[in-house]
Amino acid sequence: MIPAVVYAIPAFVLLVAVEALSYRFLPDDDERGYELRDTVTSMSMGAGSQVIAVPWKVATIVVYAAVYTVAPWHLSPASGWTWLLLFLGDDLAYYAYHRAHHRVRVLWASHVVHHSSLRFNLSTALRQTWTPMTGLPFWLPLALLGVPPWMILIEQAVSLV
Repeated sequence: MIPAVVYAIPAFVLLVAVEALSYRFLPDDDERGYELRDTVTSMSMGAGSQVIAVPWKVATIVVYAAVYTVAPWHLSPASGWTWLLLFLGDDLAYYAYHRAHHRVRVLWASHVVHHSSLRFNLSTALRQTWTPMTGLPFWLPLALLGVPPWMILIEQAVSLV
């Protein structure tokens, strides 16, 4: 499996540095863009979400695999149609997940950290939830449709990047 998120980290850090420099040397009006404490908070929240996400991925794989084994059919990873279905299914799952996290109070409580920065910059994207288990029901139907679990995890990583 390709850890797409891990490979994207150097590019992301470079883009944050470029954006911070652009705010420093080419500011729009009085925008500061980056504030040290806010950026450190964003990075800490991103690191914390990854610390929690690693063991949770193991549980997710087990659940996806269990559901996949009882799926009425198994889609071929060699088929472009499977990848297209996965792409569209992942996008729909993310839409439903994100919308629910804005509409349902208990889900909003875990999602609001993503919207808690006063700055709108690239580092703010690191403010991810520390409750990844709330996403499981939204992607589980893909395994029930017969999409191999490893494909679901790859698509989630690619989509996140």
